[in-house]
Formats: sequence, C-alpha cells, structure tokens
Amino acid sequence: MNTFLLNGSIIILLISNIYSYKTINASDLKSTSYVPDKNYNASQMVTDFSVNMIKYYSWWASFGYCSYNETLAGQCCSHNGLLENWEIFSQGYINSFKAFSYDWVLLKSDMYKKYIISVPGTRENFQLVMEAADSYLKSYAKDSTKKIKLVNYFYDLYKKLENDLFSTENLAEINNHPDYQVIVTGHSLGGAVAAIISFAIKYQNYFNNSVVLITLGQPRTGNYYFAEYVTQNVDHIFRIAREGDIVVSIPIHTSFMRYSNNFWHIGGLIMLSKEMDKFYICDYNYFEDGDDDVCKYKMTTNTTLHTYYFNPDTYLSSRCKSE
Repeated sequence: MNTFLLNGSIIILLISNIYSYKTINASDLKSTSYVPDKNYNASQMVTDFSVNMIKYYSWWASFGYCSYNETLAGQCCSHNGLLENWEIFSQGYINSFKAFSYDWVLLKSDMYKKYIISVPGTRENFQLVMEAADSYLKSYAKDSTKKIKLVNYFYDLYKKLENDLFSTENLAEINNHPDYQVIVTGHSLGGAVAAIISFAIKYQNYFNNSVVLITLGQPRTGNYYFAEYVTQNVDHIFRIAREGDIVVSIPIHTSFMRYSNNFWHIGGLIMLSKEMDKFYICDYNYFEDGDDDVCKYKMTTNTTLHTYYFNPDTYLSSRCKSE
C-alpha cells in the first residue's frame, strides 16, 4: 500500500511538472513587431498575458531608451504613431549618476485610462562594468526590519529619481484618477528600476491604482524578501525573459546562501523561446526553484539574446529612435 502511494505521488509529481507551464504560440511575432499594433485595444485593463498585449507594451520599454532631449523634442517614436492618444505628462533627467546620465518619462492617456512609467536600460558598455562592481545587496532604508534588500547600483539609481518621479504634482495627478491603470516598464537595467518603482508604489502607498509591471530581460534586483513582496503586492507582473539571455542570470543566485543575503527573481515569469516564436507562461510565483525544464533558466553567453526581443533586425533599445 505504501509503495502504491509512493508511486502514485511520483506520477502526480511528474504530471504536475509536465503541465506546470502553458505554451502560447507566436509564430508571427518577429514579422509583425516592426511597428506598433494599432489594432490593439489599449483601453482594456491589463490583467492577463497575451501576445498582442506584450507586442504593444514592449514598445514602451523601448520608448524609455530615448534621451530626455529626444523625448522633449517629440522625436521619440514619432515615425510610427505610437504616441497617438498619449501625452507626455512629466519627465525627469539625472545629469550624472556614477558618470552616466539617466532619465524617466510619465505618459498619460485619457482615452485609454492609463499611465505609463518608462525607464531605460544600460546605454553604454562601460556602464555594465560599473553595475557589476556595485552589485551587492543593501537594505531598503524605509524597511524597519532591514529584511528587504536591493542591488546597490539599482537602488542608488532609483533613489536619484524617486523625489522627482513621485513629486507632489505627479502623485496628485495619479490620485485624481484612481480608475486609471499604471503600467511600469523597462528593459534590462530598466527592468530592475521598474521593479523597484513598482515595489515603492505599493510599499510606500503612493497611490491605490492598479499597477502592472512589465519587464524584459530583467536582472535579479533584490533578495528573497524583496521578490516576495513585489510578487504578492504588485497587481500584475509580466517578467519576460528570452531563453539564454545572460543578463537574466545575474547577479548569480547561490542555492546555499540565506534568503536575506542571496539574489532572487520576482515572480510573473514568462519565458520567450530563443527563436522568438512561442511564450511559456510559468508558475506566477516562480522564483528560483522551478522543477520543469522550460522554466528553469539556462544561461548562455550569447549577448544578442538580451538585446533583441521580438524584432530580429533591431535592438530593442533602438526601436523608437529612428524610422
């Protein structure tokens, strides 16, 4: 009897592993991602994953890569109609953060009842060296328990933009529209900063709007307690990771280290195949301990798997910059 129960448990475990993710085919993803999909209904609330949804909002992750001056001059994505029915409500610029500039933009659409906060990823190769050298964990200052920790480079960068992004004017604007959804997005370094922004919105109770976090190629951003808080409190998370993207694998997670002193991913993992023709929707609460072969991340040294998402001919960081 005990042997039967044991064998039955093994069978159930194997079945659960086989069906622990859902596959969505996206065979036309590459050929239809050169310009924004104007047929996508952006007025619908973002609650579930779809290929059309991520094709649309990935453009806003790219939008963040435009410089402050390009955005201010209306040159960012001006050639493809992305900004139709959107206005730039606010934007900010950090002149020098550890030798590099950084910026953010807050967009608004009354038609779609949405706000978008977009932040850029790494713009220069040497900046990657700076990020790696500064990738130790530091306690979140406003956490009295000191359990929540963030990667120092990402955290310091966030603190530089915090006061301007969450200014009295911006908070009053968003709080005056509690039914508007807030989309926070970024690629690479921008994904990490976007995750911290989403975390801060909820942790500091800046506003009560529904918050959607969409990241692409996001590195690990904090420890277990940060990942747990974000996963449990941000309303909807879509963490897109292309198979083999090296940046998704750093900083390294070490299984024997304590929760508080180790690097952890947030949940909401959706794996994009290397060929960019299908998505695997993994367990929403997936951190680092997934058992199935698809959702257990495998690192490669192919850097193009990080710089190309959806469009096979253009860096994601370049999509909004020129025709």
